[in-house]
Order: sequence, then structure tokens, then C-alpha cells
Amino acid sequence: LFVECATGSGDPDAVTNAQMIAVVDTNAGSIIASYRRANSLPVRPGLQGLPYSIKEFGCICDGSADDTSALNGAFASGVSLQIPIGTCRYISSTTLTIGTVGTSIIGHGKGSLIRFSGTVGALTPIVTVNAANVTLKDFAIDTVTDTTAPAPINGSSFTYRANTVGVRVNAVAGTVLDNLSITGVSYGVESLQNASRIKLVNSFITNTGLQFTAFYITNDIVIADNTFINTGTTGGVISSSGKYIRVTGNYIFAAGSTGVNLGGSGCDNCETKEAVVSKNVIFAQNAIAIENGVQRIVIANNQITITEPFPN
Repeated sequence: LFVECATGSGDPDAVTNAQMIAVVDTNAGSIIASYRRANSLPVRPGLQGLPYSIKEFGCICDGSADDTSALNGAFASGVSLQIPIGTCRYISSTTLTIGTVGTSIIGHGKGSLIRFSGTVGALTPIVTVNAANVTLKDFAIDTVTDTTAPAPINGSSFTYRANTVGVRVNAVAGTVLDNLSITGVSYGVESLQNASRIKLVNSFITNTGLQFTAFYITNDIVIADNTFINTGTTGGVISSSGKYIRVTGNYIFAAGSTGVNLGGSGCDNCETKEAVVSKNVIFAQNAIAIENGVQRIVIANNQITITEPFPN
């Protein structure tokens, strides 16, 4: 096998967006795979149906190269993607949007990292889910931090990047967030009104300046078997005004804050209804908060440690 480049140099990194790289079987004389850098969808004879590596769009992911343009091209392509081991730098004031139904973004665990260091003013998600039945699995998101959260009485200070969200889910159904690592943001995972059927499982969310999660008027949420460590004083695992919520099997360390908050609302027919909070280990100033308007809640078999007195 050898790599043949349109530049004639044999160096894949020398290929521009409009040029082709081909992997050729020298024995058979046939092209096994080929692709264009960055802005066009790779051509891959014989490899249809497999996720595209973001490196096929030009990402370097060595921790020093700027992968912003290539990441935008990959996420905008509408295909399922694979994130390789490495640190992919994203330097932008905009979000990486997933807009195609059924897309999967899958890495190789915490070593597959998207690192955000863009300049933001208003609250900005690093990744936005804007299509139904999307799966994000086995990769990490972190930031170059710029803000310090003060230490609570029985916790530690930490740093995060202000005005950032790890993953935002818009008004779509069927999002699966599985084995993600999100650290150093304002909100770990956020959903907007009318999102539904969200599963956040087996994930590690830490050092969130405001809240671990912020689900707003979102129905059918499963938050299970996650680890949440260190959050700001506004709250921990928050679900406001949704229906059919299950929070189970999580480890939640939210010293100086609330562990789980099922919030009511002033709007008609949108209070939290039918929720289960069970088998969680919670360290918090206020372990479980049930606000006005909440209906039909089961709280069972949680292990709770109050980290400091709740203020009067």
C-alpha cells in the first residue's frame, strides 16, 4: 500500500481542501480509500457505512494545531464521526452543531478530547444537538479555563470557562449521551424547552461553574450511573418543569450547593411530574430539593451526606 497525493509530494498534510489523497493497493492497482481535506465529504470506496474519522476532514488533534475549521467541516457534513485519541483544539465563538437525524459522534474514551478556548460573550454551547436520535459517546470536552469558583466550606475551589455549555440539546427527541467526560464549563449538559427522551448515562461531569445539568421543560429524562463532582452554588443536577424524570445510581458531590433539584414552574401544566430519585450517593449542602408544583415523586434508597449547614 502507499499514499498518493494530488500534490505529488506524498505528504498528506500538504494536501489542500480541493485536493485528493488516495490509499492505493499496489498489487491490485485499485484505490482502497480516498478523501479530500476539510471542507468536502471524503470519498471512501469500500468503506461505506463506517464512521468518518475527523482526521479525514483535516483535523490534526495534536494539542497544538488549530482544528477549528476542520471540526466545523466534519460536524457540518451530516455523517457519523469518529474522534481519534488526541487533543483537538476548537478556537471559536460558535458551536459545533449536529443537524442530521441519527448521527453518532463516537470516540475512544477520555483520550479523545475536544478542547475549547474560543471567546464568548453570551452563553455558548461547545456542541449543540439539533436533530433527533443523535448519540454522543466515548469522548471528552474540556476548556482553557478563565474563571475561579470559590471553595465551599467542605469542598475545593476549581476553575472553569465562563459562559460555556458542554452539550446543549435543542427541541429534539432521542438524544443519548453515554460515557462523556465534560469539565471546566458553566453548565455540563443543558436542554431547551420541548426536548424529550434524553439519556445521560455513564458520564463524568466535573468543575461546572453553575450547574451539572439544566433540563428545562424536557420530558422523559434518564440520568443514570454518572459521576458529578464540583459545581457552583446555583445547583447540581437540575430538572425544571419536566415529566417522567429518573435520577438513579449517580455519585453527586455538590458541596455548598444542591445535589438534585426537581423544580416547579409558574407556567400552567409544566411542573415536574412523575420523577424517581433513587440509589444515588449525594454529598451536598441541600441534598434533594423539591420545589412548588412538583407532583408524584418517589425518593428512595439514597445515601446522603450534608456537607455544611443550609443557610436560614
